[in-house]
Amino acid sequence: MKIVHLTSGSMNSGASKGAYILHKKLLSKKINSYLINDAEVMLNQKKIIFVNHNFLLKIKYALVNIINKLPKIFYYKRKTNAFDNSLLGIKFTNYNLIKKADILHLHWISKSFSDLSYLKKFNKPIIWTLRDMWAFTGGCHYSLSCNKFKKKCGKCLSLNSNSKKDLSYWNQKIKIKNYKDTDINYVAISMWLKKEASKSLLLRNKKIETIYNGINGSNFYPIKNLDIKRKKDIPLNKKIILFGSQYIDSEYKGFNYLVESLKFLDTKKYFLITFGKIHNLKYLDSLNIEYKNFNFINNHKELNEIYNLADVFVASSVQEAFGKTIVESLMSGTPVVCFKKTAISEIVKHKKNGYCAKYLDSKDIAKGIDWVSKNYKKFNDKRNLQKNKSFTDDYMAKKYISLYKKVYKKS
Repeated sequence: MKIVHLTSGSMNSGASKGAYILHKKLLSKKINSYLINDAEVMLNQKKIIFVNHNFLLKIKYALVNIINKLPKIFYYKRKTNAFDNSLLGIKFTNYNLIKKADILHLHWISKSFSDLSYLKKFNKPIIWTLRDMWAFTGGCHYSLSCNKFKKKCGKCLSLNSNSKKDLSYWNQKIKIKNYKDTDINYVAISMWLKKEASKSLLLRNKKIETIYNGINGSNFYPIKNLDIKRKKDIPLNKKIILFGSQYIDSEYKGFNYLVESLKFLDTKKYFLITFGKIHNLKYLDSLNIEYKNFNFINNHKELNEIYNLADVFVASSVQEAFGKTIVESLMSGTPVVCFKKTAISEIVKHKKNGYCAKYLDSKDIAKGIDWVSKNYKKFNDKRNLQKNKSFTDDYMAKKYISLYKKVYKKS
């Protein structure tokens, strides 16, 4: 049985990294797995094919992405949150590897591979792991306060549009057309994402399974805290708050709720550390708290050290498909404060391995930070806070192998 994974975008992104972790684990279990990506070349990676491996192909893929983005220029007041079209894409079903596949496994495909018309012509089993909301919206990856994906898109909040038949409307229409009579096996990476997908106009009548993302537990573990603090030049006499994401100031990550929560804390007793990209570093300078930003990190050893610096990891996302960093933090021995009603609260158990605050309540986030900080030693004595096998890469791979066998047998 040959499984071919298709994912778009940087292999450092959470979605593509999730596909990569699964691919590697499948190989370790002797599954004939391949991964196709359009973003970058990673040398000496087993059974990974990068389709833009020469200059002409790089131009081709770049042009497709540019053309897909062009319609957004008419919405010059649009928000900065991620929004991708379904207008154009590379015909991925023409790849020889995909033609020979027994099962095509789609992951995050909303860049070069976003033309979904090819799915209707593919006569082999398809599994699609939903890694955000894009597959069932008019283009946004997270809907935030908008519920139009449940009925009809248009007058899009992400685009700041007043037109009923705007870009989101046409994207949704394209998806309706291409999903019709297409046999796709959908997998959500959290119960929250499954519930949102099941409410949507596009997927409400589709069968959707839930398989959590898996993390390699051997990469994340507790380390003696003081040694790391001295090494990283972090104060020893303050409680350390950690906030981390690929893009710190993405609206759905809710960094503003952490900032608001600082008003309810004695910030002289705390020190803030962050990792990830941020559009404006001066924004951190305006906060009434000492801080240190570690920028984007693509090294699990360094990331493990940073988790170990903290007394509390704050994950104030308003929407989140899963929360890989949350599992990593817990595996490293650092408890997490989050909001209820999010996928993160499926991982964090209130006052067991962290604190689940009232939804969108900054004051309760502050209460959670204070409570966890005062009880940190109790958490730390447990060492590994996250022992739930549902969040391990081994368990994830077993669940997918079972699904592959079921889908293959059915076909």
